[in-house]
Amino acid sequence: MRSMDVVFRRDELRSERVAGRACTVIDVLRAGTSVARAFDACAKEVRLFREVDEARREREKFKLPAVLAGERAGLKVHGFDAGNSPSEFTRSLVGGKTVFLTTTNGTAALADCASSEFVAFAALVNATAVAKALSARSESIVIVCAGTEGSYSAEDTLCAGIIASRILSDVGPGQLSLGDGARIALAYAAENMRDPEGVVAGGAHGKVLASLGLRKDLAGCALLDALGVVPVLKRDPLRLVLDV
Repeated sequence: MRSMDVVFRRDELRSERVAGRACTVIDVLRAGTSVARAFDACAKEVRLFREVDEARREREKFKLPAVLAGERAGLKVHGFDAGNSPSEFTRSLVGGKTVFLTTTNGTAALADCASSEFVAFAALVNATAVAKALSARSESIVIVCAGTEGSYSAEDTLCAGIIASRILSDVGPGQLSLGDGARIALAYAAENMRDPEGVVAGGAHGKVLASLGLRKDLAGCALLDALGVVPVLKRDPLRLVLDV
């Protein structure tokens, strides 16, 4: 029988937990939302980098139209074209272009899951679309919360529970064996899914972003199922492309 489980922090992630499985990485605040917005705005692909200097160096070598985007400590990296606010990823900026992206949590979590058979990048804005893509796979499923600098994230847990509930609805009763993480995320979502904006704004990372003057990002990241895009991970180079 297929199984489904949730990993709540990147620090708990081990390669054997994702190898050969279908996986989704969740980063509601904000990379998952920004990438979904970028693809909705017709970005060509999103290349992923752990380090700022690496992203900058690869962008300089790239000969085609591209956008350099990323954040550290929540703020846009100096000299970059964009930070990590979803509203920045407009068609006029990213349409038809490759985005070179580095963020504190989301891009690193995606790299950690590279041994998976299938990896989608998710947020609240595309939760149901990602759930449908995972439901259609034959592998067991692991849902990974990017979290916040190694810590638990309420908004990612909410999204994980929503995706898990959608998958259960799609595949039908008795078709998936649930791990303890999946059961916890499902219970949390059942209690909180009617107020995603409250969860996003009330979490520790949401409060930090608000203190940095980025409160407008919170509402945009809480728009459940606003988009139907499914970014999927490819390798060599590590990048996200639109699943079609």
